[in-house]
Amino acid sequence: GGAVASVPRYSLQPQRLMHGTSMAAPNAAGAVACLLSAAKAAGKNPAPDAVKRVLEATAKPLPGVAQCNQGQGLVDVDAAMTSLGEIDELDVRFEVRVPSRAAGAGAPGARGIYLRERWETTAPREVAVTVTPKFQGDDDVAAERKGLFRRDVRLEATAPWLSVGKGVVVTRGGKAFTIRIDPCAAGPEGAGPFCGEVLGFDDAAPGAPPLFRVPVAVVRPKAVEGDSVALTLPPSFQAGDISRNFVTPPDGAASATVEVTCDGDGLGRRLVHVQTVQLLPQEAMEAGWSKRRAYANDGESCVYDAGRVTPGRTMEVCVAQDWGSLEGAKLDATVKFQPGCSSLESVALRGTRSVTTIPLEAPAWARGPVVASPKLKLTRWRRALRPTKSEVTALTGARDAWPDTGKPCYALKLEYEFTAPKSGATAGGTRFLFAGDENVYDAAFDGAFAEVIEKDTGKIIGARDCRVSGKIGPLKPGAKYVVNFLVQHEDPARLESIRDGECWLDSELSKAIDVPVYGTAQAAYARDNSSSFKDVRLAPGDAKVAFAAPPDESKLPSEAAPGDILTGTAGLCRSAANSEGPSRRPAAGLLYTVPPRSNKTAKKDSKKATAPAKAAPTPEAAARARDLLGAAGAALDDKAAIALADKAAANYVAQLEKGSMEDAAAAALREAVVKYDSNRTTACAQAALSRAASAAAPGWEGKNGTAAIANATAAGPVEAAAADLVKVLDVDAIKAARATRDIDDTSFGNDTAAKDAAQALRKKANEDYAALLAAKRWTAEAALAKGDAAAFEAAMRSLDEWVDTAKSTAADARLRAHRFGLRGQPGLAVRDLGVWLDADAKKKSGAAAAAEVAALRELRRDLMAGLGWERLAAAETKKILDDYPNRVGAI
Repeated sequence: GGAVASVPRYSLQPQRLMHGTSMAAPNAAGAVACLLSAAKAAGKNPAPDAVKRVLEATAKPLPGVAQCNQGQGLVDVDAAMTSLGEIDELDVRFEVRVPSRAAGAGAPGARGIYLRERWETTAPREVAVTVTPKFQGDDDVAAERKGLFRRDVRLEATAPWLSVGKGVVVTRGGKAFTIRIDPCAAGPEGAGPFCGEVLGFDDAAPGAPPLFRVPVAVVRPKAVEGDSVALTLPPSFQAGDISRNFVTPPDGAASATVEVTCDGDGLGRRLVHVQTVQLLPQEAMEAGWSKRRAYANDGESCVYDAGRVTPGRTMEVCVAQDWGSLEGAKLDATVKFQPGCSSLESVALRGTRSVTTIPLEAPAWARGPVVASPKLKLTRWRRALRPTKSEVTALTGARDAWPDTGKPCYALKLEYEFTAPKSGATAGGTRFLFAGDENVYDAAFDGAFAEVIEKDTGKIIGARDCRVSGKIGPLKPGAKYVVNFLVQHEDPARLESIRDGECWLDSELSKAIDVPVYGTAQAAYARDNSSSFKDVRLAPGDAKVAFAAPPDESKLPSEAAPGDILTGTAGLCRSAANSEGPSRRPAAGLLYTVPPRSNKTAKKDSKKATAPAKAAPTPEAAARARDLLGAAGAALDDKAAIALADKAAANYVAQLEKGSMEDAAAAALREAVVKYDSNRTTACAQAALSRAASAAAPGWEGKNGTAAIANATAAGPVEAAAADLVKVLDVDAIKAARATRDIDDTSFGNDTAAKDAAQALRKKANEDYAALLAAKRWTAEAALAKGDAAAFEAAMRSLDEWVDTAKSTAADARLRAHRFGLRGQPGLAVRDLGVWLDADAKKKSGAAAAAEVAALRELRRDLMAGLGWERLAAAETKKILDDYPNRVGAI
């Protein structure tokens, strides 16, 4: 379907041309509304199935369009209203069911017949079909009417390759009949789908639409002999043309490529699309789907990678020329299959000492040798969550009642809580999967919806109609999140059956875990790395065996619990040198269940370095300690006085950092602490800067980064405190430490004392570096608050000497935006903020806080408005409100 439709105001355009089922559905809904309105005016109250019957029966087929691409055709409401008058019982529908074990049946109780695989289409098939009458509001229908129900049904087949009896008598209990399908007569091998129907008409009402339809679709896949097959394409491809071919990958095939050659007239290049689909049992379509597109120049070939294939399962290969092409072209296409060396779909590892056998064999049809090269890596960590809350409720809305029964619809609301891993997993690679959601579109449940919310802020991290399995995030390590899942059904008992359904938290490991593979079972049990599996060339038909052992327990995520699952890939082979196709073959799945953790898990040397003994107390140090302690230290010996003074000084610095005391008391306490221990000078100066910043910048949280200072008056104390902090820092020492920060500790060998000393110096230098950056950032904030453009530019230049502000904190991004603004370059500020926000969103860890990101997006919105970009500003406002609903009041 297609439509030129009015669209929401936030799209910033009056109308838009759209197509596909998203437009066909509202068009059909509008047609149904018109039909129901006319029926009501005529005093009729048709059941939903009666409306469907007349719309399908009176639709006008479009010439030149295959039935599988248009259904029954173009809706004709007037003809449908006329046909509605031919139906004597508007509240009866006929339920068609194909037994789940029948050839071509899909889900249990399928409504039609679909023959797709080669073993289904090489000979005629007979399929039993059952038709049962159903009454709308069945509980309210009199038993006498049900018992007397009878229809003499005339059967007709719409395709010559379909055969069916002349008729059946359908009563209340239903009736079965047999349909004979001859796939070989439907069309040539490699083509399809061929569509037909078996229609059931009421003998007593010749003018009435069919009582029921049994759709039948047949595909004739072509068997592949060898490693390639040529596709059948039309002589000339025009813009928008599509060609569908069906082939069966040979046994032992691991992957496929599609080579398309364009034989044009030299007028240019064309955009050619190639898609492949294999429908796999109990798998969503995406599991066997690949789509590629590329420009094919006249006289040249383009190779499309179709990825992994499943041998023996029909693969559809669709070749199409883009609508944007200017002229026709002759296309030739060939599918080439690359051999694998194992039929394994997945490799499962168990326990800590078990061994898994991996059979390896090169198919006989391979043109050359295949290199067996098992590479097993665990890349994801999956944890099971149980609902913390669950509730089944009846929906009371007028639109929540089922139209055929009038009964209410019920909703199951599930809530899960989890804490993002602190280590072992990336922040941006997490997915959430409700148990069974990979097949949710084929399930009996409706209205599935899922969302993930940050518990503390209420920010929606992600929401999907049902597939919350897409990547969500980034997540903050250690932060708490809530997953809400909603699903609907007419039977509350069905919802109760999944009320305790688990949800999987699936995270990307921060570092892949290698799984050892050995050449013999004995080496695998002994963990003899000298006998690890070596790559071996397999000639066509050759076989070999490899043995995989569980990974080293010390490499597992520290937070992984028994029963957690680690998943990954098992790449088992690659091509020999100079062979065609991708070098590395698509990998099989890899699965490892985390066992109970051992108390003797092997770890690297964890002996703690012995703390250096403290120097003996000197009279001078004892005197300074007693000055700090006052009367409390008079009765203590020197050692005890110094110990107590050390503890007191640490407590005093903590009090200064809290900033809760009066200015005079804080100044006196800082002076006393510094006089006692000059090493605490930096900490005291940092506390003074934090105290001044907290008073001057109301939006600052008192932790990392900076915030805008309220006014020029408040900026003075901040500027002075920042200058004092810079004075007490040894800038030259910081520079020297930054220059040598990448020195590897292994260079110290077994000299633990030297290594500990170097680590202590590096830690002190890092702390001083962070203090220096804070001083320089607050200096820039103070200059910005004062409106001193020259001082602000100088402060930013000084900051740029120490850190790349374009890739640093959210505070730096805000300062850069104001820097561009003061230079008279607001457009560059908008661009710079966009680049920073995009980069931050892609971070797997260390991303900015939600409030900081929201503030930057609001700043960018304000800059857009100032430039007169009202539409972009309005769109940005909508996005902010969608992502941060808690900021409605602020905006």
